[in-house]
Amino acid sequence: MRGAENPIIAAGIVGLHALFRRGAITPVESFEVFHGRAERLNPGLNAIVHWTLEEGERAAAASAQRWRTGAPLSVIDGAPVVVKANLAVKDAPWTGAVAAYKDRIAGEDSAAVQRLKAAGAVVLGLANQHEGALGATTTSPLYGPCQNPLKPGFTPGGSSGGSAAAVAAGLAAGALGTDTLGSVRLPSAYCGIFGFKPSFGRISRRGMMLLSYSLDHVGVHARHARDLLPLTAALAGRDGSDPFTTGLARLGVAPTGAAGSLAGLRLGALKPSPCLGVAPGVEAAYERLLAHLVAAGAHVALFAWTAGDLPALRRKGLLLAEAEGAALMAEALAAQPDGFSPDLLGLLSYGAAQPAAKLAAAQWAVAQTRVAAAALFERYEAILSPTAPQVAFPHAQKAPANQADLTAIANFAGLPAVSAPMGLAEDDLPAGVQIMTPFGADRMALAIAEAFEAAGLTK
Repeated sequence: MRGAENPIIAAGIVGLHALFRRGAITPVESFEVFHGRAERLNPGLNAIVHWTLEEGERAAAASAQRWRTGAPLSVIDGAPVVVKANLAVKDAPWTGAVAAYKDRIAGEDSAAVQRLKAAGAVVLGLANQHEGALGATTTSPLYGPCQNPLKPGFTPGGSSGGSAAAVAAGLAAGALGTDTLGSVRLPSAYCGIFGFKPSFGRISRRGMMLLSYSLDHVGVHARHARDLLPLTAALAGRDGSDPFTTGLARLGVAPTGAAGSLAGLRLGALKPSPCLGVAPGVEAAYERLLAHLVAAGAHVALFAWTAGDLPALRRKGLLLAEAEGAALMAEALAAQPDGFSPDLLGLLSYGAAQPAAKLAAAQWAVAQTRVAAAALFERYEAILSPTAPQVAFPHAQKAPANQADLTAIANFAGLPAVSAPMGLAEDDLPAGVQIMTPFGADRMALAIAEAFEAAGLTK
């Protein structure tokens, strides 16, 4: 269901840009191809839960006119995209997959969507997500489960599972997601595509239905590594209405090796320990990847994480998300408690009940990961690990507790992190490798992911 049989679907964002430039296809024709595919496949996937087709048609026509006059707004001008349901899109439902918000209509676009549209992207609709973005299977009483396009009945991961599934199935060329403990990267890994969480504050969160002030990021999903940079560049920038935006001026630095080359890169590879519970197939795929990197001339050194127990750290981060989420949704919780599923209500109620001393201790433990990461980056240009300890699993199966043990580090330290495919692991399902780089070095993470893809390591 990856859509590779259609060259327009398979092109990705940069590929579509080249087709538009040559006049091989127009944005209107591209819109029709992606929408036609979505009409056929989305009923079985439930990846897109609300369409914005009238505005999308207008945006595609405006983009086609710009291309006719040789004046596109950006690399993503005319590219069909979907937006996670917790990011406001004007005149569309703004629910975050929470039934308590089912009647809320966004009065204006979120900052990320404003910038997406200003760059000429064509928004097709809103993507399914896990209820309140607090969960990793992408289901809710409001929208129901989203299916993994690679295996029906299996989860695409979460909470941004609809965004990843839409890209993997060829319903959109790119997608916006959000990431608290790994919610862009985990579904990207489970669906066999690329996902990027930028440095904290790189992209404004104004108009996002926040779960956690301290951990939430806006991120992107794409079919190809090369598509991540133009998407992120369109979204990035300071926002005076968001006190957390950092005003990072540029997308970091390039790797020290030759452009597009893996030779000479200093890579630290996290050694899976028994407590991380990495599945045998995932570990085997990771070992194959590391061997290929060494053969390509990269300097790869295994290291053990010694700055705290990763599962315990992830639990502390989850506690912060539960407590901050309870505060952010307090009004709806008080007014419509039956608008929350028992699972979400239980998580938020637990967070709200925790004493200040426990929350402060969790905040301190989470903050210490910045010190640990800074020490690692004195030795390595990038840090590698499996994205998730496992591959996608059935919706009927209880979600593994350890899914975010490896991805949460980047949220705690605010680091840019890419999930790239690293081949099939178990049950003919893909595994992902996570690439983390220092704060602000977003472009380095993206360039390394592109080098991985160019070297054939992501198949």
